[in-house]
Amino acid sequence: MLEHANPEGYAACCASVRDTDEHESLGSMRVPAMVVAGKHDPAIPLADARYLADQIPAAHFVELRAAHLSNLEAKDDFNQAVLRFLQS
Repeated sequence: MLEHANPEGYAACCASVRDTDEHESLGSMRVPAMVVAGKHDPAIPLADARYLADQIPAAHFVELRAAHLSNLEAKDDFNQAVLRFLQS
């Protein structure tokens, strides 16, 4: 899929993710949230994912044995975690 993406569009999306800072708004979230982290993710370290979960009131943190695409790399565990979260 990435091979067929428009390079300028992809670069713009990456820049948007890089440049957006929502740290100050995390504590104001009032909806249920689940932060899923891949134990072997080279792009988002576990410490960053834990920080995110710690800043969101009552967030549920899930660490999976995966890298960045845990919904593909650990799909059964990912699906079970999402179902548990949605049913809680």
